[in-house]
Amino acid sequence: MKFFKRSKTLKTVIVFSRSVDIDKKNKNIMYLDDLYEIGKKSRKDPILKKRLSSCTPEDISTIIYTSGTTGNPKGAMLAHKSFFVEMDALNAGFPMGEDDIELVFLPLSHVYGKCSLYWVHSKGGTQYFCYDTNKIVEYFQEVRPTYMVGVPRLYEKMYAAIYAKMDQASPLKKKTFRLGR
Repeated sequence: MKFFKRSKTLKTVIVFSRSVDIDKKNKNIMYLDDLYEIGKKSRKDPILKKRLSSCTPEDISTIIYTSGTTGNPKGAMLAHKSFFVEMDALNAGFPMGEDDIELVFLPLSHVYGKCSLYWVHSKGGTQYFCYDTNKIVEYFQEVRPTYMVGVPRLYEKMYAAIYAKMDQASPLKKKTFRLGR
């Protein structure tokens, strides 16, 4: 947590995992579940409920930064409604449930990744985050996900890797592979 001491703007650090050691004397560094307890003890439920009840589907849910590949960089403002529409489409096509696991490698700043996060959590599923896209196969074998969202480039790379391996395979394996298509 050395960066915390050097920062002029960072005020509080919330740590998700209790397996991480923190300086318990510093009141500005805490575990997530401790933050939840502070919230519960604050007796601000009526204010929270009032704020939540005043939200509408047209309110801004998030601002996603775009790099400006087609122009100047900007923030795309997305309403809650846009995520509801996407989640309704996912619900219609995929039976996500509490036993399902998603392997996540898209950044949470990616709109598709963010929607997937909301959708999986709304259904009680579990997400595992792959921090290194070069290790997707390793994570896939360990986690054994039932869902994984991706961008076309990922699937193009997977396709190319499979066919490159098939070029090196024995004639029997090649024939078996072609039968499965």
